[in-house]
Amino acid sequence: MEPFIQPFQYNFIRSQIDSMIQQLSAVHDPDVRDAVIYSASKKSLICFRF
Repeated sequence: MEPFIQPFQYNFIRSQIDSMIQQLSAVHDPDVRDAVIYSASKKSLICFRF
């Protein structure tokens, strides 16, 4: 049985989450927060395109 995600995908998603948490703690503008969340999720989904 193959793993659901590859190690490089896990590491990339983990780094995106760490970056997103750091940025969200520093920013208080709701529009900027939405942009940060969108950007992190978009980049993480790109990992799954082969």
